[in-house]
Amino acid sequence: SARIDFHDTSLPVHISLQAGTPFIPLDAEESGLPVASLRYRVSNPSKSPVQVSIAFSIENPVNSLLSPVPAGSAEARTNEIRQTTDLAGLFFHNPHLAADDPGAGSFALAAQPDTKGRVTFLQGWPEGRWWNSVLLFWDDFAKDGALGPETEKPGKVGAVCLQQSIAPGASADYSFLLSWHFPNRTPERCGWHAPKGHERAIIGNHYTTRFQDAWDALSYAAKHLP
Repeated sequence: SARIDFHDTSLPVHISLQAGTPFIPLDAEESGLPVASLRYRVSNPSKSPVQVSIAFSIENPVNSLLSPVPAGSAEARTNEIRQTTDLAGLFFHNPHLAADDPGAGSFALAAQPDTKGRVTFLQGWPEGRWWNSVLLFWDDFAKDGALGPETEKPGKVGAVCLQQSIAPGASADYSFLLSWHFPNRTPERCGWHAPKGHERAIIGNHYTTRFQDAWDALSYAAKHLP
């Protein structure tokens, strides 16, 4: 767990971040949640209201750990928009992976908006020529502090944006949750020694017996984390 403060005199706001994963002494189940929490607090010391957006981007990490995607083949990683009453975000998976691939699983990124917040998405940064995907993303985000519409050729870096208006002298929280669900942990994947022939034996992760996928774990955390 950590707290970080950002203060740039050129900006009209002050931003602090509390980030960490659950740690509850004597409670192994809750301390073992596959979840990370990032809570940004934005304070407005000025005499005028400000509109502030925070966008969180991450690449879909669900890839085969046995064989790379062959050159020229279709990319199977999939980013889906999901929204519930208390979460709005992206669900990352790869439906083309074999069930026993060590890289098979899912990942999730979501914001926890209140009734005043606006959430927008990009299932994928626009695919551009050379290395300009990040520039295309930034141009879209900087234009109005929101994301979208989607491009015809989205890449595999998804983004979630939370936008809020902050009154003079007030503060607002921007809460994001990350979660992961990878059931096929093996000695080879972890860099452990194993008896010959058992390097790829699936040992597993206990948390995957509690949750169906990363979004399931995310939903649990959103309801139970203070």
